[in-house]
Amino acid sequence: MGLTTSLFAIDMENLKQTMGSSDPKLIEKLTGKKKTSSKVQDLRVKVDLNGNITIDGIPRTKDFFATEIVRPKWAKRELIVTYQPGKKPNRYSPDQVEVHEIINELAAKTKFTCLGSDWDWNGDGNDEITTQQAAIELVMGLCTRPDCGAEYGYGLKSICDLVGEHLGVLGGELEVALAWNTRLLRLRTPVKLPRVEDFPFISYMTAKEVSAELKRFSEMDTSDIPEKWMISNCKQFVKFLGRANKLERAIVAFCH
Repeated sequence: MGLTTSLFAIDMENLKQTMGSSDPKLIEKLTGKKKTSSKVQDLRVKVDLNGNITIDGIPRTKDFFATEIVRPKWAKRELIVTYQPGKKPNRYSPDQVEVHEIINELAAKTKFTCLGSDWDWNGDGNDEITTQQAAIELVMGLCTRPDCGAEYGYGLKSICDLVGEHLGVLGGELEVALAWNTRLLRLRTPVKLPRVEDFPFISYMTAKEVSAELKRFSEMDTSDIPEKWMISNCKQFVKFLGRANKLERAIVAFCH
């Protein structure tokens, strides 16, 4: 399968404010709807040394956790909390203590038949992170796996798809797909991300740069472009610029 470049019209200030906001509505959108089951399972929670909580693989805030464990739906079920062990065996880290205290304080209000905890002796704290988890971590202001830069890159794309407008897709890398030297050829990220070693290639233009690019490319002649597919891409690109400019937004591009 060939490479494609997806472009999004983005309110850059809104995107930056989204990072670390722990916006519950956005997190729920990123979580997606799970298949419903007639049987409610036990609630399984993992807590790393920094006190970061995941519930069924989804990063969650302490406030969400505190609200969730007192819900009536967990009647006659078990709460099973697994802690990442540190250098000192069988001792909670200071951040893990906070989670443990939340459970103790709310224990009387929960409907669980059993509150169990254990140490994750089989894990090393480096479980693979999914794009979904990475996206939610960005919204929560976390980065538990800086060695997984690509997943955070794709996670940012998922966020842009929700908070921005998807302008469309161009076939191939922009350097090949367009006959023009656009600012989007310069790789840079609109928000702080861990180093992305491979795909996706990320770039962006500010709203001011979009306006300048639109003016420049709208006046350019495509008659000397040798390939028809390149001409088509250039015309489509101008439309994308025009749409973003009308909205007074920046453009963020992802190639993979």
